[in-house]
Amino acid sequence: ISKKTGARGLRSILEQTMLDVMYEIPANDKINKCIVTKAAIEGKEQPKLMEGEKKRDNEAESKTKKVTNAS
Repeated sequence: ISKKTGARGLRSILEQTMLDVMYEIPANDKINKCIVTKAAIEGKEQPKLMEGEKKRDNEAESKTKKVTNAS
């Protein structure tokens, strides 16, 4: 708000902050959460990647059940 950049400016800031980790996250099955801190936005640290069991998407799960039940 103080920089008066709007949504496009916010998107640009987040893309710059996430540039390195957005390639790392899909390649690592252990990562289930990415936390973007104020320090990450300021360029002082990388976003924090948390490891743990990934939660399944309920929609994908229900589609799987429908296909299984249809056969």
